[in-house]
Amino acid sequence: MISTLPLLPTPVPHLTAIQRMPLTGPLGYVRDIYEQDLRHRLQAGHLSSALTLCGDVLCDIEAMVDSANG
Repeated sequence: MISTLPLLPTPVPHLTAIQRMPLTGPLGYVRDIYEQDLRHRLQAGHLSSALTLCGDVLCDIEAMVDSANG
């Protein structure tokens, strides 16, 4: 089954920082809270990168579904 799935154009990096994030709740809100506290600025950057990556992958998936549905 996996071998028949199409490849997405957006590369998804294997980042430990992304794997360790608690990915529950409204992540944009969590990022904004992290950005307000100097102690959490690094996490805010990782979270922003992860949200951008997720948005890119979502666009790829939507484009692939649209092209498959004609």
